[in-house]
Amino acid sequence: MYCMLVFAVPKPHSTDLRMVTDQSAGKFSLNSMIPQESITGYPLDNLQHLGQFLLSMNESSPQSQCVLFKSDVAEAYRLLPVHPYWQIKQINHIGGSLHIDRNTTFGGRGSGCNWIAFMSLVSWIAKKRRGIELLGTYSDDSFGPELTTNVTWYPPYRKFMPTNQVKLLLLWDEINLPHKETKQVFGSPLTIIGIEVDANTLSMTMPAETLQQLIIGIHEFISTKHKFTLCEWQRLAGWINWCFNVFPLLRPALNNFYAKIGGKSAPNQVVRINNAVCADLEWAANHLE
Repeated sequence: MYCMLVFAVPKPHSTDLRMVTDQSAGKFSLNSMIPQESITGYPLDNLQHLGQFLLSMNESSPQSQCVLFKSDVAEAYRLLPVHPYWQIKQINHIGGSLHIDRNTTFGGRGSGCNWIAFMSLVSWIAKKRRGIELLGTYSDDSFGPELTTNVTWYPPYRKFMPTNQVKLLLLWDEINLPHKETKQVFGSPLTIIGIEVDANTLSMTMPAETLQQLIIGIHEFISTKHKFTLCEWQRLAGWINWCFNVFPLLRPALNNFYAKIGGKSAPNQVVRINNAVCADLEWAANHLE
């Protein structure tokens, strides 16, 4: 058995606490037992797919107004059980007692690909069996467009919602996939995966505040110190990759970045920044500004 490192942190803009399960802590961490090659190759739908959906709907109904919807699954990863042999490695030490965590954790290296595999099946059912062809899925978020005039009454929430969103929620109800009303939103423009999307002007924009945070993050990375852990490098790479939804021409900024961390796997390994990486990131930050 293994005792995982467990602690709590405050949720942003909230008095609630978020439980953190760190399966990367220590020399013999749980995540170190999962080979990198076993968890790669699980793609997520992104805003390029949503852009294709919007273009398709605009082509088929050029004079019609559209609305976007986004639905969120409650608890997400925590809904999936893990194999009994892995359960005994997920022991929580709380108040002098030991508790087995039988479900997938948010800190597990294999959690993402397991969840994506599950949601891929749910999305396939939604598309092929419920007729929601223009549907994208990013982890626990599902999104897509609908004509403004095409609405359906959803009894559990006692309100009219976009028909495709209602079809999706009815499917989730049928398979007992939980969701909360506050996370089922629709409108245009609508923020999806952190990007503001307007279904009628066919535009995508990074909110000003989040754009400024990214610029500051890049400048801090290249100016505050000359070495970071591999985990910190990967965190910044993911952040910058996210902005490529809106700024795809900035992709060359990560060429030297990825070359610098290539072949490294230890999360706490220290990696020094070189001049090529600094120049590329400064170039990207200047364009973002």
